[in-house]
Formats: sequence, structure tokens, C-alpha cells
Amino acid sequence: MIKDSGDRTEFETGAKRDMHAGKGRMDLLPWYGIMEVSKHCEEGALKYGEHNVDKGIPLHSLLDSASRHLAKYMVGMDDEDHLRAACWNLLWALNQRVTHPELDDRFCVKVQKEAKKKKSEWVAYPWRCKYCHHVFAEAAGYWTGENEVSFTCPHCGGIERWTPPVSPNAEEGQKKEDENVHCYCGKTLAKETSRGLKLCYPEKVRLDATGAAFLRCPDCDQEIMVLHPVWDEMGGIIV
Repeated sequence: MIKDSGDRTEFETGAKRDMHAGKGRMDLLPWYGIMEVSKHCEEGALKYGEHNVDKGIPLHSLLDSASRHLAKYMVGMDDEDHLRAACWNLLWALNQRVTHPELDDRFCVKVQKEAKKKKSEWVAYPWRCKYCHHVFAEAAGYWTGENEVSFTCPHCGGIERWTPPVSPNAEEGQKKEDENVHCYCGKTLAKETSRGLKLCYPEKVRLDATGAAFLRCPDCDQEIMVLHPVWDEMGGIIV
């Protein structure tokens, strides 16, 4: 079956074609320039072997070479076709955005990645390990940059990733105001926040098989039941 975007272009002849915007215009490419770059590809294949570059080259190396060749071209050096060589390096840098995104080792990107790795905070969700089934009132989570939190179980070392209902970068206006959860005697047992239920006495919580949480009052010893809509999905968000 022929793929169809639904967008039509009708020519003067009456013929119609699917001409969806965003596909690119191959007919507008600078073919003389491409033919010149193809000569560089041919020379490289003879020197290093065919598809050598397809194995992947760190981005900094491609950008370094492209900048050096462009500088040599700008000052008039003609010991080799420096403009062609610069274009070849830039085209492969562009190509690797799809084929080898992991080779993007620009300094600014590395700093951002390291900052994300080091960014840790106490995520206000309870967390039940799917491997050893231990429940933790508070769990240290790392934001992966994909609106997901990565938890490492302190008991068995298992790693689990999931998406919380509200990210730490949510607008303040979207966050729910803290509300106290009281016992029948008036004792405050927890605070209901935008990220879940903040327990005042984590050691007093009891979970059952239905996904309900029971909070026991340290003063009167009564239990109150607390339900949360994502309990069954993620093991609850009590912290």
C-alpha cells in the first residue's frame, strides 16, 4: 500500500500527488556540491575502507576537522580542497545526529548530562520495589531528563523507572496546596501535597492487598484509611 499523508498537490496537467510539507525538497539540493563531497567519500573509502565512517566518529573530531579545513580555506590555502573537506565533516556530523546520537560529546552537552546524573532529590512519593517488594516511605530518585524518575532500591539494588504525576519543575500554580490529614482525635498524621502523601509517622503506615494505606495515630491508636488513585499502578505515592 502506498503511504499517504492526505495532503494533495494538483499539477497543471490535472495529475495529483501526495506532497506533505516537512518531507524535504530533494529537487532543490546543490548537486554540484554533493558531487564534490562524493569525491571526498571516494578518496576516504580508498584510504580507510568503505563505510569506515559509518562506525561512528566522536562529534568533536568531526567539528574540529571541519573548522580547521574551513579556516585553511578562508586564508587561501590550496594544498587540498579544504572547502570540500569541511563540507564532508559537517555532513557526517549532521548524519550522526540520527545514526550515532550517543557520540555527541560537545563540552556543553557533557556538562548538562553530568548535571542531570548528579541531580538528586527526595522525591515525595512512596515507593515499593517490584523486585523485593519492600516499601519505603521516602526514596532518593534521579530525574532522567525524560520526565521519569529512576529509583534504586536500598534493600536489593534493583532499579525502576516511572513517570510521577507532577515533575519537580512544574509551575507553582499547578501544584496543589498542602493539606493536613488528621486522625479522628485531631492529630495530624500526614500532609497531602502535589506529589503525594507526606507521612508524619512513616512507621505507623500499614498497606493491604487492595492498595489502601492505613495510618495509625500515635496518640489514640486509631487507624484511618487513605486511598490514592495511582496506588495499584505504581505501588502508591506515600512518602
